Amino acid sequence: MLIPTARAGLSASGIDLSKDMLDVCRRKLAQEPDDVQARTHTLQADIRDFDLGTQFKLITMPFRPFQHLIEIQDQLACLSCVHRHLEPGGLFALDVFNPKLTALIGDVGQTERERRAPHF
Repeated sequence: MLIPTARAGLSASGIDLSKDMLDVCRRKLAQEPDDVQARTHTLQADIRDFDLGTQFKLITMPFRPFQHLIEIQDQLACLSCVHRHLEPGGLFALDVFNPKLTALIGDVGQTERERRAPHF
């Protein structure tokens, strides 16, 4: 999301805990024009504890990383960091889904064939 945002002419900052993922992003950024590269900032950081030293009108969290935070204190820490980085009136958009547990684990007593059947 960082690169398409910068291509669209907007400044974008991206954080990831994984150095490997940041290396992939930085290699892709190196292939972009100088103006796109100049609009980006990357940082290896934990979404529960980061400080970019600025505030944003919009913060996005695509691809469900928030759902990896299974402890409430971790979720609250993340949301607190996001809140500190939002300008007054800013927006926070995150991607989550509500899984249908029966589709994930099946009903007790179901056969394997029944579990694999489409759920409508």
